[in-house]
Amino acid sequence: ARDVLLRLRAALHLVAGRTQDRLNFQYQEGVPAVLGLLPEEAGGPGESARLDDAVLVAAIEACMQDYYRAASDVRRYGSRVFARCQPPRSGAEEQRRIDERFHTDGDRLFTYGRNPFASSPVLGLEALVIARDRNLRPSGPLLDGLLDCTAAIPEGDTRLAEDPAAQARFLDLLVDTRDVGAPTPLERVHDVGYLERLVPEFAASRGRMQHEGFHVYTVDQHSLYAVEFLKAVARGEHRRDYPMATVVHLNVESPEVLYLSTLLHDAGKPFGDQCAEGARIARLAAARAGLGETDRERCALLVQEHQTMPMLSQKRDLSDPLLVREFAELVGDRRTLDELYLVSLADMANVSPDYLTSWKLSLLDELYLRAAARISELESGARKAGRTTRRRPQESEPEGLPERYYSLYDQEMRREHRRLLDALAERGEADAISGAPPSTVLVEVAVSTGALRVTVVTPDRPGLLALLTGSFAELGLTVVAADVFSVPAGTGIALDVFRVVEGESRPGRTSGPVKLAEELEHAFAQALSDAPSAEALGEPLPPMPRTRTRRGRRRRVPTRVRFSEDPGGQRTIVDVETVGSPDVAARITRAFAARGTDIEIARLNTEMRRAEAVFYVQKLGERARGELAKAIRANLRTRRR
Repeated sequence: ARDVLLRLRAALHLVAGRTQDRLNFQYQEGVPAVLGLLPEEAGGPGESARLDDAVLVAAIEACMQDYYRAASDVRRYGSRVFARCQPPRSGAEEQRRIDERFHTDGDRLFTYGRNPFASSPVLGLEALVIARDRNLRPSGPLLDGLLDCTAAIPEGDTRLAEDPAAQARFLDLLVDTRDVGAPTPLERVHDVGYLERLVPEFAASRGRMQHEGFHVYTVDQHSLYAVEFLKAVARGEHRRDYPMATVVHLNVESPEVLYLSTLLHDAGKPFGDQCAEGARIARLAAARAGLGETDRERCALLVQEHQTMPMLSQKRDLSDPLLVREFAELVGDRRTLDELYLVSLADMANVSPDYLTSWKLSLLDELYLRAAARISELESGARKAGRTTRRRPQESEPEGLPERYYSLYDQEMRREHRRLLDALAERGEADAISGAPPSTVLVEVAVSTGALRVTVVTPDRPGLLALLTGSFAELGLTVVAADVFSVPAGTGIALDVFRVVEGESRPGRTSGPVKLAEELEHAFAQALSDAPSAEALGEPLPPMPRTRTRRGRRRRVPTRVRFSEDPGGQRTIVDVETVGSPDVAARITRAFAARGTDIEIARLNTEMRRAEAVFYVQKLGERARGELAKAIRANLRTRRR
């Protein structure tokens, strides 16, 4: 372990060109070339740009896995040395016999004899259970014995994994919500090597880093944190931050499937197809743990679909009844929905400290509630197949909008939209009487869950969304979601509702909702008056600056454009992945405007130099899709060296 750390440190100094002892993200991409872990044709760090990203990322993750494993070994060795240096208790009265195998000395647990675990590895798990139940710390000699026991088990030996007594004690430690402390009992099981002996497939996750900017923890630590998060939810410690999860967890009767699938939800990452391989591993682990066939399949389903709820909630139209119905049918029953919601939440909450925003949480909760309602209908048989009810707008609400609008906003919000539409009309009439220039836009800003809700009403026109998103970017506001409607009144009035957050380029400019609304009205009016012509919209924008790492290769974040259809086959869904930029939303929507393609829904997320955007548009043919993809890529091209 010491040699590994010294070798990585020397490579880091060469990549940084100076003394540098922090293996930051920006330096990790140059280390594999220095250590000779890249193909020979790649040359030095500066020439690794010719490599396929997947090859480089695999080499980086291998280097970082070596680092984390070596660092863990050094930390573990240091703790063993520290434990050996602890002074013995002075009085025999501090020692108490538990049984013929264990005794205590103060608050530490000891064994009788020298390493009884070598002949009975299951006894090691029992020692950890006793330490948990009696609130004791495993002593240094006891931890030495546990480590020596697991190290002596040959790789590929599955006898402990197939031992029912060992699996029973492991499940007891896994699901016990008293799992507190630093380290927790479950972390101790992993730290001394028992976890990968009980679930051999989990060994590949030890120390495995994910070089994508989102996850800040290794796969094994992320999985352990996810389990600890659920136990904290079960203890009621998150009742304020995650009230729905706290209530849902109360309905979990047998937690074995929930906690085992949470522990293994990312276990498939080292083996290729994360979800498919993870489901296979979960099924094997559940069988070894003695779970029944139904529980095994449910455990596999939870792992297979643990990314489905985050994807649907953040990237799809939750007001689409067909989408909700398909998801409800995939889940099947309320018990599985509850468990899938908790697994998804635990995963998202432990990607990084800032990953799970209140906006993402509100979307996940909304999908859960809609699916739960649909499952209740299916179970009760209250709704016949194909039967739908259409809401009729009241006099105080906007008329003529699609059904999606009336299911998306409550009555109070719809009445507020009607008030804005009437105010714009009245302002236009007053301007006509006074001879003043017509007021073209009206904005209202409100503080919403995790973001600002900005409602814009203005006469509809081609390219309107591109103009509005461009103005947001110029003011340092990042659009995370947009719902776009056109009210069929006269020439058509646009009713667009945005969710925006303040970006890094808006320091010190925070203002109240009224002041911000005035600022936005002025910016939008200026943008509308200076709107480019249809021909200008079709011209590609100047290239974006290209991100690069210090003294390493230039990171390529390729633009990917994918097309699919909504469950009803009436709309085309456009998924775009590209490099992050403050004006990425304006660049993408400009491509839609140039092709005359109207956007109904937009979802945008920018994190760690990468942007993901989803758009719902009218149904597009193959030719139109190709032309749109070409226009999007042209607007998102990056500047060359």
